[in-house]
Amino acid sequence: MFLVRLAIRNLTRNKKRTLLVALIVAFGIAFFVMFDSLVLGLERNYYNNVIDFESGHLQLVDDNYWTTQAELPLSDLIAIDDELQQSLAQVPELKSYAPQIRFSANINNGLDELPITAVGVDGDRKKDVFKLEEHLVAGELFSADQSGAVLGENLAQLMDFEIGDYLLLVFTTQEGAFNTLEVEIVGLVNTPNPQINEHQVYIPYHKASTALNLKNKATEVILRLENNNVIKAKEFIKDNIIAGADDYGVYTWRDSAQDIVAITEVHSIENRIISSLFLLIAAVGIINVIILAALERIKEIGMMKAMGMKEEGIIKVFMIEGLGIGLIGSLLGSLMGGVGVYWLSNFGIDLTGAIDSDFGLPVIERTYGVFNPSAFTLIITFSIVISLLASIFPAYWAACKSPIDALGGTN
Repeated sequence: MFLVRLAIRNLTRNKKRTLLVALIVAFGIAFFVMFDSLVLGLERNYYNNVIDFESGHLQLVDDNYWTTQAELPLSDLIAIDDELQQSLAQVPELKSYAPQIRFSANINNGLDELPITAVGVDGDRKKDVFKLEEHLVAGELFSADQSGAVLGENLAQLMDFEIGDYLLLVFTTQEGAFNTLEVEIVGLVNTPNPQINEHQVYIPYHKASTALNLKNKATEVILRLENNNVIKAKEFIKDNIIAGADDYGVYTWRDSAQDIVAITEVHSIENRIISSLFLLIAAVGIINVIILAALERIKEIGMMKAMGMKEEGIIKVFMIEGLGIGLIGSLLGSLMGGVGVYWLSNFGIDLTGAIDSDFGLPVIERTYGVFNPSAFTLIITFSIVISLLASIFPAYWAACKSPIDALGGTN
């Protein structure tokens, strides 16, 4: 206890210097937990938008189609028969499912033409599987027995389309023959996903199937669950629906979002690297504080050694001082970081200007942070350990001074 009191007294000798180094530790902690909160919030938004607008929770596809789906082929399709639909209805915690046909097409307004992705889907099922209706800015979504087209507001502006106009889709059928389809625009959407806003057109499933001559086939079946328990539903489908179909596979939303998962993992690594740099600077500061404290108290150290204090006792004093700086920094950093995370969680931050939608990442106007207790525990523990380790070398250097040299003021 005597060593602790001595260390505390030494820390208060130069309050400004102690507080300055502690603040460096605090800023490192606050930055880490706030950035971690923001990254988790972005991840949550990215993943939710993939589920809500692209992949659902699960996709039932032909394995051969899955490997080439970026090319939007019209081969290796799923047959949508009564048996399959009855089986899909038995999937645990299923909310709804929607067969859809994705194919390449050119959209034409009579003057200009632009390549897009056309999606044939049942309008009623689309409402249950994807959250497209929540982002309507004009018109409405077509129902199963209606005709019409829904496209992104950005694409409509680019092609100078309005509600009630007719667009022309130009495409090739499964057999390679050219075909066209004229459809009235009945709805415009503005979603968090730039790909949908700028490059997709939704048309009724029956129209797409007829125009492409696919006869009740689909490129994939999208399944939406009541919750995110994809493992249970995936295993059920594998064991009970596609067990006898060697060429069919079921894939989760995470399989569809591998690029986004990779990007968010890179962001997490960047977070740790930057925070480590903060703490490295703090460690250098702690070393300087301990060395300066040792130089200022060199005669005092010699006196303590002359009175019988062992080297390990002196080392412990300086290590306690380093630990004290780490604890002060951790406390301040936790308070600062906690306030920052609270603000991010409740008020959010607009990152649309900071994230380039050309990468295809689903971005939204405002991102909210996520409170992650493990991030606080990790960075505080790391900070205290770094503070303790940073004090060992200068403490050992100070303790090894001989009493005669120390009392003589020799450095």
